[in-house]
Parts: sequence; C-alpha cells; structure tokens
Amino acid sequence: MSSQNSDDYSDRNLRIENKEIKTNAIHSNYIPPTEGQQNQAKEKTLLEIGFKTNDISGWEEIKQPPKEDLLELLNDMIKNFKKTDVTIEAFTMIYCWMLTKKPTVKRELILELFNAATFLSIKGILDQCWACLDDAVRFREDTAFMLYLEAGKYKNDLKDQIQQLMLTRILCSLLESNTIGVYSETEVLMAGVRWLHYDFSNRRKYISDVIKCVRFGLIAPWQLVELKRSTTCHEIQQIVENVDVQNMIDDGLSYVTTKYYYGNREDEFLECLKRLNLYEPVGRQWICDKSWAGHEHCLNKQIITYEKFLQYLEYIRSKGKDYWKELEFNKHGPYADYHLQVRANDTKYFDDYCKFEKIMKS
Repeated sequence: MSSQNSDDYSDRNLRIENKEIKTNAIHSNYIPPTEGQQNQAKEKTLLEIGFKTNDISGWEEIKQPPKEDLLELLNDMIKNFKKTDVTIEAFTMIYCWMLTKKPTVKRELILELFNAATFLSIKGILDQCWACLDDAVRFREDTAFMLYLEAGKYKNDLKDQIQQLMLTRILCSLLESNTIGVYSETEVLMAGVRWLHYDFSNRRKYISDVIKCVRFGLIAPWQLVELKRSTTCHEIQQIVENVDVQNMIDDGLSYVTTKYYYGNREDEFLECLKRLNLYEPVGRQWICDKSWAGHEHCLNKQIITYEKFLQYLEYIRSKGKDYWKELEFNKHGPYADYHLQVRANDTKYFDDYCKFEKIMKS
C-alpha cells in the first residue's frame, strides 16, 4: 500500500464529523476570533493538526510471538471455512503474514487485521495484535484516543474490548497529570470512583490501575482515616475494600504523619521517607471555584463527600463548555495553611497531631 494511500486512509478514518477543534488562549481579555480565522479553523482533521495514527515511537521494540506452522494453519482454515466479511486490505495483510518467515504486525490497519484474524481464528496473528495493543507505553494518551476512535466503526466484541481498554488508559493519563485542575486531591479520588461505578461489573478489574493515580499523600490524614472506615458511602466502600487500595491509603497515611512529625526538618524527613520506601507526591494544579457553594473559602474548606462531588459534576454540566473561564488558580493549595506548611514548633499542629494519633489507635 503506497504512502499516499496510507495517509488518505488515515485521513478518512480520523475525521470527526461536525466537530471543530478550537484552541483559545487563557487570558482575562479574551478576544473572539475573526470570521476569517474561524473559516481557517474549520474542516481540520486530526491528521492535519499533527496527529499521525501510524507513527508511534518504539513500535519495533514490542516483542511479538512467532508465527505458527503454516501447513497446520492452512489445514485448520480449510476445515473450518465460513463465509467471511474480511476486507481486501485485511486479506492482503494476512496473505503477506502467512508468506513471511518471521512476520510482525504493524500499527497501520491493526484493528482491521485483528478483526479478520478473529473471524478466521488465526491465533498467531491474534497473539501478535494483542502484544501490541496491550502495550501501555505505545498506546497511551493521544495514541490511545486515536485507537479508541478507530474502534468505533466495529459492531462486534472488538469495539467493546478495545474501547474499554483504551478508555482506561486515557482516564489514567488524565488522573496522573500534574496540571489537572482540581480543588483538592480528594476530587481525583472521587473522579476515579465515579468512572469505575458507571459500569462497575465490567470496570472493577481496573480498580488498582485507576486508584493508583490518586496521590494519597496529598490528602489530609483525618480524611484518609475516614476512607478506611467508609461505611456510609456504598460506592467508596466497594473501592476501598480492595487490598491494593488499602495499601495505597496506608502509604498515604505514613507519608502524611511523617511529614507532620518532622515539620521543618527537611533532611531528616527525606531520610525517613527513604527508610520507609515512600515517595513525596508532586502537587497538582489547584483551582478554586467561587461560584460553587461547595468550594467557598477554598483555603479552609477541606471535606468533600461523594454526594457533593456528584452534585458539583451536575453543576458543571449545567454551566456550559466555557465555564472553565470562571475558575481561579489557587497558588497555595487546599491545605496550604495546615498540611503543606506545618511547623514543628506549632502548638496547634501538636494538638491536632495528638488527636490524630488517638483516632489511629481507637
């Protein structure tokens, strides 16, 4: 297949109909684009703005299983022949794969090949396809999103399998981001819980993958204790019961209490983290939403329930797509006056720490 045909194929399959991708500068004095600028922004495909579906760095490094015996494969296909809907492109790739001594699967048309191999029960091709699709390094963020869109044209189990897998990776990429705009780390946890419970029977296997994106060391200790004891919220309880999640919360508690204990003694604090095999979590891009009652007094209000979080999601949906312009950056973070700037000689700190110790021992 020529390079031109490949680009045409990618261009056709990546076009998102009736959608426009617009980038507006974040500026208080925002000036709407002119009519000429709007016309230039129309009819841009993902390929035209720089996303190349088949150009994935390190693809050759994926270890793919070897091909099966050709004679046995052909014999099985003849005995189990069925009427097929395999496309010409997929059949050509299968034919080349069968004739090649040590074939490997390429990114281009990988789902087309996977679909055909599924219909024809060619295990060797399926194994190689899965080796590539299951690579979380090559299929992540933008590449995962592109494959998610590509899988949308299929009407069988392939669509559900691929879209669910890629959707999980897209979500994890968002939740792992340092620049995600949230009021507190608790909102990151609530977002993960919400996504998992949207289809819990099928998504519960992703609990560890999703919740490990939460930086529990950025959550106040009393909130972490409440999480471990959560009995009032069924959705959170189902997540927290997971053994991996329990360990994550325990590590968060260890980090927070250690930080409180050492206060300004930074060198001793870092040495203790090393002994405990803990890491210092990186802060997020903290924001404040003064239009929402739940975010009033951002520096002081620290408790967010799952119910309140769902109410806030509905509130955001009701505000429209430009609502983000009303948000403000919170330079100091949700626990600036208490959590991240605690002092070893602070009487209030020691009083609260003693209370926390009693809670832990009760």
